Parts: sequence; C-alpha cells; structure tokens
Amino acid sequence: MNPSQNVARSWLRRILASAWAEDGVVYVGVFLSNMDKLRLIRKYGQTHGDLHAHHMTVWFHSDGEADKPDFSRLPWGKDVALKVVGYVEDDKAQAVVVQPPTILRPAGRIPHITISTAPGVTPLYSNELARRRHGEPVRGAPSIKGKVGWYGADGRVYLTAPM
Repeated sequence: MNPSQNVARSWLRRILASAWAEDGVVYVGVFLSNMDKLRLIRKYGQTHGDLHAHHMTVWFHSDGEADKPDFSRLPWGKDVALKVVGYVEDDKAQAVVVQPPTILRPAGRIPHITISTAPGVTPLYSNELARRRHGEPVRGAPSIKGKVGWYGADGRVYLTAPM
C-alpha cells in the first residue's frame, strides 16, 4: 500500500469511528499538556515525520462494551501521573510504554503514548509495536502527567464525564 492509500485509509477510519462511536465517544484517554508533550520530545526526539505525543488510550470505541471502563469511576478532568517504563521504535513509529494508575489500565493493550509515526502510518500501529517489542527499559525518564478525558466524534477533547 502506498503512502497516499495509507492516508486515505486513516481518514476513512476516522470517519467510520465518528459514525460508530456510541454517544459520540471515540476514545477515553489521558491527554498530555503541551509541557509534558515537550518533555517527551526533548527526551526521545522525533524520529518520524508525523508528531503525536498526545495521549494514552484507556478505551477505544471498537474495543467493545466488555472492555469499557466504568465511566462513573474515572477521575474526569483530573491530573494523573504516567510513569515512563519503556521505549519502542522501528521504521514506522516510536512510542513510550507507560505505567498508569490501576483504574486507567487499558484492557487488552500495553499502555503507551505514540510519539511519532512515519507518513501514512496511523498511531494505531503503536499498539502492535508495543505488543511486539514490550519496550526497552529506560532510566532517567521524564515525569509526565495528563488529564483524564475523552475524544469526541466532533474532533474535540472533553475533560468532563460523557453524558
């Protein structure tokens, strides 16, 4: 698949995610501040053309209801610490593996933050990368935190509980 096809596939996934998202919630995550995004970039650099360093996914609408966290128990809008415990990189993406509080551990995936991807590669690829490599242990990792929120079908981040 060429880069143009990958970009088209990425946009199609976003459109479908918006249409399928129940109650407009595409995903729940821990969203980094600009300062914490910069901390990651300063420490690990940007090895690929598309910069992300945006969030750690807790739940994605396609994960299904069985893996959906109890929304009433999540600390919406609150700062939570994410301990960087590993680093993964290949020719398609780079990410850090993080250790979130227990209540925010994503079901069925290794918690991570995608830092960058090659053009045409979606951040979703980092799930495969993190599963395959598990992350090389890191020392001197920056302390980062983020706010618990959700990404809506309208393309905005919300820090309050979904209706």
